[in-house]
Amino acid sequence: MNYITKHAQDANNLPDVIFLDLRMPEFDGWDVLDALQAIYPKLSKKIKVYIIAVSIWKSDIIRAKSYSCVKDFFSKPITEDDYISISNQVQNLSA
Repeated sequence: MNYITKHAQDANNLPDVIFLDLRMPEFDGWDVLDALQAIYPKLSKKIKVYIIAVSIWKSDIIRAKSYSCVKDFFSKPITEDDYISISNQVQNLSA
């Protein structure tokens, strides 16, 4: 998040996509989403976030998709079809 905040106005240094796990120690995926959501309107490039998580709780999926930066939610382990879907979405968003 420090990197993204530092480069918020430099689209060339912002990632196009972030793959994010919700369950991480200390600064978890929800913390990342909250921090990203706070600065999202100020970013020079809208980063697309794909959640890839162990959780299959409907409440986690609904909550994650409530963030404007989240494009989709995938449960681990991702399949080849999931990978193809993500790849196609990223290519379509970049076009």
